[in-house]
Amino acid sequence: MVEFGEQLRKAREAKGLTQQTLAEQLFVTRQAVSKWECGERYPDLPTTKKISEALDVSLDDLLSGKDMNKVIERNSIVDNNLAEKVIFTVYAVFLFRCLSMISTDLFTCSFIKETTTYEYFHADSFFNENAAWIMIPKIIFCALTLVLIYGFIHVAKGTLSPKITGIIGIVTFATSSLIHVTQIITFKIMPLIFAEPLKYNFSIDTLTSVIKPNLLYVILILIPAVIGAVATLFYFIRGNNKIVWKVLFIIMTTSEIIITYKFAISWQNKLNSYLPSLSQRDFFGIFAWLEGANSEKYTYCGAIYVFLLFQAVALWIKKIKATHDAESSKLPQASEA
Repeated sequence: MVEFGEQLRKAREAKGLTQQTLAEQLFVTRQAVSKWECGERYPDLPTTKKISEALDVSLDDLLSGKDMNKVIERNSIVDNNLAEKVIFTVYAVFLFRCLSMISTDLFTCSFIKETTTYEYFHADSFFNENAAWIMIPKIIFCALTLVLIYGFIHVAKGTLSPKITGIIGIVTFATSSLIHVTQIITFKIMPLIFAEPLKYNFSIDTLTSVIKPNLLYVILILIPAVIGAVATLFYFIRGNNKIVWKVLFIIMTTSEIIITYKFAISWQNKLNSYLPSLSQRDFFGIFAWLEGANSEKYTYCGAIYVFLLFQAVALWIKKIKATHDAESSKLPQASEA
């Protein structure tokens, strides 16, 4: 089967055009045309249509089914300039807020370490033995922020391809679920084990009755995250067009949006209910502060899922349009025959 680059070169030479002349007609550089012909890169779908018009060849002649998939997979999902600007703005807002939240975390952790007398909060055993658990969600959130920076760079360059979106999606599923899990362990399970005033007030049976439902909750959180990550791998990264991966991704992403915002509302409500105790600086007060400080992180994780859902639908529509364009390009040939 003739590759796109070779087919493009033959069609250009048959038309009597140089790479520079074709580049000027398409408003691109000669180097871009050269890379297309060498197979190093593929033009986006709108540019491919312009090439077929400039060279008087159909998309079906210019692109095989395999090449059409490469055009979609190696270029930005969204071709509309206005939509790209909106995505760029959304990413910029995400990054700004994520970085500001990380700086706030650093300040609050330093404040607790330097100015808090653990015994005054009646939580000395928890903080001394379990301080690492408090930092884990924050470290995970830093990892998610780094991936968003990676995505932002590609948005700015106009190269947010399905594969790059898939990487962002998998990391989002992994990090947000891990944040959920570590928060449950940190604030629901560990205080019962390490906080001295509570440790001796509960029997083993009582502890088990409290821990078991939370562990079940952890499993229920991980299931949609794992399925969503697998669906992301097949749909975005491997380019599998089976309907099952599209539907699974949409369902799991929607469920993660619901779970994430449920967590955000839950933590914020707890913060509001414990606000009076903050002035007393007791055990539950400081925990409510730490919990509520993470509610905004859940909100932004949910917003990222909404963005991924938009990208999935946009990619689905793009593939449908590409198939339609390829089929419509065959019609003139059929009528001539």
